[in-house]
Amino acid sequence: MDPTSDILDVLTCVQGYTSKTIVYSRGATTDSVTATQQASIYTIDSGEGVFQTTAVVDWLVELSDLPIATPEYGDLITDGSDVYQVLGRGGIPPFDNVDQLGLIIKVHTGKIS
Repeated sequence: MDPTSDILDVLTCVQGYTSKTIVYSRGATTDSVTATQQASIYTIDSGEGVFQTTAVVDWLVELSDLPIATPEYGDLITDGSDVYQVLGRGGIPPFDNVDQLGLIIKVHTGKIS
């Protein structure tokens, strides 16, 4: 049993039902990739007893499909006329690994237009 193949098979199955083509950009580097949109809510502790709840739009993508090595704060995702900026500040990382091998990642974004 090949875990890499199994993980990618599951992503392919999910993407077949819920995915869409988006444009991932960093500066002049741009490419169309297949992604699945999700929503997440994060509660961040400021360290001073103040908690802030933030809703973000997540995108499940295969890391090897991205035109860059790993997502960074400020990268852009365009979905039709909607533009999302990759987060990475205020306690929210730019992305998380979905699987143990790091083949599939969840990119955290906020809608900017």
